[in-house]
Amino acid sequence: NGLEALDMVKSSPPFDCIFMDLEMPVMGGLEATRHVRDYERSLLSDNGYGGTPLCVPIIGLSGNARQQHQDEAMAAGMQDFIIKPYQKITLLEMVAALPSVSATSEGIII
Repeated sequence: NGLEALDMVKSSPPFDCIFMDLEMPVMGGLEATRHVRDYERSLLSDNGYGGTPLCVPIIGLSGNARQQHQDEAMAAGMQDFIIKPYQKITLLEMVAALPSVSATSEGIII
């Protein structure tokens, strides 16, 4: 549920990384990602910070392998995209490549 994901982002300490499925009930992953990015921008303006807004890495998940689907994910604000089904090692490598995120199999719920 994309709305639940958005609520978690707003009510929890910052996440190191978010895996966002594109196809979810109530609010899809693309819309939820756009709302997360809007929320991050609002934090920047509300707190008067200068510089770059907080930008938690969001990795899109989908069973749809079309390039258009991946392009839409990137345009919505996702940093990367993985096609389901995926192998655990692929997921760990993707997370390890993110800035300031450490990936261990114990630290990721799959």
